[in-house]
Amino acid sequence: MTSQNPAQCLRDTWWIPNEGYMDTIQCSRCGLHQFIFITSGDAARCKRCHSSRGFSIIALPLPSTPLTLDQMDAQIRTAVGVLVQKLRKRQNLTQHWVGLHSRTHASEVSRAERGARILSLSSLVRIVKAIGIDGVYLRLRDLP
Repeated sequence: MTSQNPAQCLRDTWWIPNEGYMDTIQCSRCGLHQFIFITSGDAARCKRCHSSRGFSIIALPLPSTPLTLDQMDAQIRTAVGVLVQKLRKRQNLTQHWVGLHSRTHASEVSRAERGARILSLSSLVRIVKAIGIDGVYLRLRDLP
């Protein structure tokens, strides 16, 4: 096996083949084992029987235009807050419940949802894990 630059491997695919990381799922309806391609629009449906796979893929795009640090922080705070709130409400959970199960105070969850506070990565991971997120995928682009 030849060694490749991870950025090169990720140009057309979403996993790093050299590390052998690939997420698969088996359809509960027809039994088909299939790869999860997060770039396809029908990622939450079985390729054979088109039934729901029981999960959703949600994108959180990062700002692409040049921004000041304050502008970027504000956009990220708002985007993450809206995402956390939508996910929490989708699961019919309260801020208090999420706070208890993520070892974060409910007021911290509230501030994050309003975009008033940027969460640390560890706090964000604890919160989304409490909400029901079981994986996070990052997409790497080639640098010019």
